[in-house]
This record gives sequence, C-alpha cells and structure tokens, in this order.
Amino acid sequence: MIPAGRTEHGQRARAAALRGRALRAAMLGALLSGSAVFGGCGSGAAIRQVTYPPSFQYLEQREVHTAMGRLARDINRLERLLTSDGAVNAQQRDQVVGVLRDMETAAAELAPQGRRTNHPRIDRNIEAFRHELQLARLAAEQEPPNYFPAGSIAGACQACHLDENTR
Repeated sequence: MIPAGRTEHGQRARAAALRGRALRAAMLGALLSGSAVFGGCGSGAAIRQVTYPPSFQYLEQREVHTAMGRLARDINRLERLLTSDGAVNAQQRDQVVGVLRDMETAAAELAPQGRRTNHPRIDRNIEAFRHELQLARLAAEQEPPNYFPAGSIAGACQACHLDENTR
C-alpha cells in the first residue's frame, strides 16, 4: 500500500505539471497569434484601423510633410500672383481662386472636419486656418474681388509655425 502523503504529493505534482503545460501552450498560442497579427500586416495602418476610433485620423509623418509642402508651394504661388506688377487681371483672379481651392484641399487632407489627429498642433490650428482659406477664396470670388484676405494667408501659416518655434 502507498502512503497517503505520497499519493497526495503525486497528484499535486501532476496538477502542477498540467498547469505548466497549459501555461506554455497558452503563451505559445499568444506568441503565434501576435506574430500572425503583427507580422502579417505589412504596416501599422492595418493595426491602426482597429486600435483608433473612427473619429481619429492617424497622420504619418510623410503625409504631414507632403501636405505642408503643398501648402508652402501654394503660398509662394499666391504671393507671386498677388505681388505681380499692375492690377490682378481675370486670368490671375482665376489662378488665385484655384490656388486657394488647392490649399483648402491640402488642409482637408491634414485633418478632415471634425476628426482629431495624432498632431495636437494641427488639431489646435487647422480649423482656424481652413476658415481663413475659405474667407480668402470667397473674397477673391466676389465682385469686385478683395485680395486682402488672400494676402494674409501667409500670416496664418506663420502664426502656427512661430508658435512651433517658441516651444
């Protein structure tokens, strides 16, 4: 006959071994699942689709640089059009309106209305900038056109970027 202590000890040892195997199997399963999720995605975009709410837009650094580069290019175009010798003619007026529309598009790509991003400075300033762009376009479209708001757009950019340099 086997003493009671040994049987009880054997049962505890078998239970501990089973728990150990179950834990290793669970860890292996989690590891394999994690590698399938993170390894099979190819980029963080697929992960962000399920980790951020629909009202949030994650902006890649290259997206910000591209949109800001387009805005800077458009500011230069706008300034050239508005500082040319003589009065702005009808063709130049159409170009001014077109540049302002392009800028509205670039600003909308940075942060669609009502959505938050991973860039707090953009979140703080984009709505005011979009409003300035819209006012400038509407003023340029009216009869007679008013180009003063369009000429002030560069100042709207500087307001945000000067803030950036003081932090």
